[in-house]
Amino acid sequence: MSVTGIDLSAEEFWALPLPERAASFALLRAQQRPQFFAEPDVPFAEPGPGYYALVRHADIVEASKHPDVFCSRRGATSIADLPVEFNEYFGSMINMDDPRHARLRRIVSRAFTPRMIARFEEDVRRAATTIVDGLLATGPCDFVSQVAARLPLKIICDMMGIPDDQYEMVLAQTNIILSGSDPEFISQDPDEVVIQILGAGQALADLVTGLAAARAQAPADDLVSALATANIDGEQLTSAELASFWKTSRAGSGERSRRSCATPRRSCSCGAPSPRTTR
Repeated sequence: MSVTGIDLSAEEFWALPLPERAASFALLRAQQRPQFFAEPDVPFAEPGPGYYALVRHADIVEASKHPDVFCSRRGATSIADLPVEFNEYFGSMINMDDPRHARLRRIVSRAFTPRMIARFEEDVRRAATTIVDGLLATGPCDFVSQVAARLPLKIICDMMGIPDDQYEMVLAQTNIILSGSDPEFISQDPDEVVIQILGAGQALADLVTGLAAARAQAPADDLVSALATANIDGEQLTSAELASFWKTSRAGSGERSRRSCATPRRSCSCGAPSPRTTR
């Protein structure tokens, strides 16, 4: 394998088996300097000049020390330079540099008390038990849709205090945001794509800000209550910051957990013949 055959911007690269991708990154790390790649095509972003891929730990650590050069506020979660409103709307603290990042981190960390974290473990056990009991009752199924997608969804919604009857809406809107141009979830019209993604983000924001307003008056034993009432030297999360934190938590950690659950089970999937493991 040579470096010239590696394209980190190609969807085909990320569909390769893990050992092949690992070997590619090992080869990139062995080079004397970071390698340059053309940017991928993104429907609602202008083509950019390309990027250098930092793949060595030491390079990443060094970059993180210099936000004036390697800034996050322009979009740390996307190679393409997305519209500013996308970064603010969906990025939360991921797309921030200090001092804004430090302020938000201080407030959010106040909500994660030892008692709250201990309760998370109970939520995870309860969610897993509920889903496994459902599998025993229904029999063979598509593992991805019935387990890998539902487990992180239920865990995060339970932690936040999202009502059970909103689970399907949360999953549907998250699928739109993370669709990756998949025609099953999103339009192929670039103009309509923007409307759909922003609409999905607004639906998730409305859900959690409405819940936060209710919790501010009558707190419950959930993460929304803790975040809505967290106070550091008179500072609290704004409604927009709380909504952004929720969208990032659901779309980020929830999606990673879904893929992690699904990937090792491509061939079994609870008896289903050919499960999809990409969503």
